[in-house]
Parts: sequence; C-alpha cells; structure tokens
Amino acid sequence: MTGIIAIGGTFLLFSLILSVVLAFFRLWAWSAVFLVMPAVPLQLLGFTGTCTQGADGPFVTGAVLSSPLLASAIGLVLWGGMAKGALSQSGAIVVAVMAMILLFSTRDAWFGALYAGTPCGADYDASHWQEQVLVIGGYLVLPVFLLVSACRAVLPARGKGASGSH
Repeated sequence: MTGIIAIGGTFLLFSLILSVVLAFFRLWAWSAVFLVMPAVPLQLLGFTGTCTQGADGPFVTGAVLSSPLLASAIGLVLWGGMAKGALSQSGAIVVAVMAMILLFSTRDAWFGALYAGTPCGADYDASHWQEQVLVIGGYLVLPVFLLVSACRAVLPARGKGASGSH
C-alpha cells in the first residue's frame, strides 16, 4: 500500500512541477494538460469504494482532491486564451479530450448524484445535499467548464475583426 501511495505522490509532484515549468514558458494549454492528468485518477478514486449503505465518501474525496487541479487548469486555459495566439490549439484540443474523458468515465457518479441524490445510484437513499454539491461540482461542473473553455480557445472567434464575405 505504501508503494502505491509513493508512486501516486511522485506522479502528482512530477505533474505539478512540469505544469509550473510549462506555464513559466507560457505554454498555457500544455500546462493545463499536466494539471488535468492527476485529476483523472483522483476522480476515479470514488469508484474504489463499495457504496456500503450508500456511503459516498470516496466520491466526495475524489471531488475535493481533483477540484483544485481542474479549477487551476480552467484558469490556465482562460488566461492563455485571453492573449491572442498565446494558446496552443493542439494543447487546447488535448485539454478538451481529457475533459470529455473525465465526463464520460465519471458519468455514473454525477448522473446518480443529479437524479438519485447519491453517486451510489438509485438503490440507496439520498445523502446530505452538501456532499452532492461537491460531487456534482467536482465531477460535472468543473469538467464541463474545462471543456467549454478549451473549445472556446480552439474555435475561432466570431465578430472580432474576422474577415469574411460582406
């Protein structure tokens, strides 16, 4: 068990250091990619629990631990998107794909939290609303914001001096 934690901690530290270095060189989208990478296993942490009697603690833990990484990635993508041409389109596409992977791989958790009141599913009673807000925010809202901000950076802006047929 200690070895797994050491490997996970090393991966997280490596990703954060690489993200800082890439941000220093103003590679905003690629920096965001390395922030989202450790968020994927952290969000999947919720699926390691057994949901015994509807206990959604692992889901809440995954949402709480991954949320700062996802919020920072959103900030980097938006920051890089504000400066014209400062955001790598290939990096923004990778960020968008990673956000879609997050949304798809955790769909049972956020769908269950929305419709059943618990990420464990309809077989269990709804738990406290505060935990559901954390799960929906971490598993649905932040990845959707990340996807939208990355798509906004990739798609060309309309009406901002873009040349077209008159």
